[in-house]
Amino acid sequence: MTCNSRGICLLGLLLLAAASGCQQGAPWAATTNSGQQQQLAAQMQSLQQRAAQLDTNNRDLHRQLAEAKQQSQLLQDRMTLLGRQLSDATERLSSANTARVEADKKVEAINASTRLRGGATIKANNSLKTSLQAVQIPGVEVRQDGDLLRIEVQTERLFLPGTATLHQGAYAVLDQVGGVLAQSYPRQIIGIEGHSDSDPVNSPQFRSQHQLTVAQAQGVFDVMVQRSRLSAQRLFVLGHGPYHPVVSNGTPEGKARNRRIELVIYPETKE
Repeated sequence: MTCNSRGICLLGLLLLAAASGCQQGAPWAATTNSGQQQQLAAQMQSLQQRAAQLDTNNRDLHRQLAEAKQQSQLLQDRMTLLGRQLSDATERLSSANTARVEADKKVEAINASTRLRGGATIKANNSLKTSLQAVQIPGVEVRQDGDLLRIEVQTERLFLPGTATLHQGAYAVLDQVGGVLAQSYPRQIIGIEGHSDSDPVNSPQFRSQHQLTVAQAQGVFDVMVQRSRLSAQRLFVLGHGPYHPVVSNGTPEGKARNRRIELVIYPETKE
C-alpha cells in the first residue's frame, strides 16, 4: 500500500468517526431541549394558577368592599332616622310643656276671674274645718284638702256611662248636696270640678276626657243653680280630665273612684 493509499484510508477513518460522533450527539441535544420545554410549561402553569388565585382574591375583596359600603350606608340611614325621631320627640316634649304651661295659666286666669267676677269682695273664712261634719250624705265622700273642703260624688251616681247626660237618680243626690251647701256654706266660693279615669274617651260627642269632664261639671252647675238656693255668682266650672286621680287607675275599682265630680268649697266668701 502506498503512502497516498494510507492517507486516503486514514481520512476515511476520520470521516467515519466524525459521522458516528454526530449520530451519537443528536439524541442528547433533543433530550436537553425537551427538559427545558417541560420546565417552562410547569412554570407557565404555576404562573397561571397564581394569576387565577389573585383574580379570585381580587373578586373577594371587591365583594367585601361592596358589603362594607352597604352596611355603612345602612348605619348612616339608621343614624339619620334616629336623629329625626329624636328631633320629633324633642319637639313633642317642648309642645307638651308649652301646652301644660298655657293650661296652668288658663286655670289660674279662670280662678282669678271667677273670684273677682262682678267686683265682689273676697274675704278669708277658715271655719270650714269646724263645719266638716255638716256634710253627711250617704254614698258621698267628704274630705279636707288643706284650706279646702271637697265633696266627692262618683259620676256613675249622676250620669249615663261615658256621657254628660244625667240619669233620674242624679237629681236626688244633687238636691241633697245642694241643700247642705246652701245651708252650711251660704257665702263660700264653690268650684265644680269634673274628673275622669285614664281610659280614652268612648263617645262620638266628645273628642277628649277634658271635654267630657267639662260637660259633666257644667251639667251639675245647671242643676245646682236651678234646683237649689246656690247663686251662680259663687260657682265656677272646671274639667280636669284624667290628670288628677285620687287612686291608681290600675284596677276597675280605681278607675271608678277616679271618675267623679268634686264640689270644692273655698274658704273665701263673696259678699
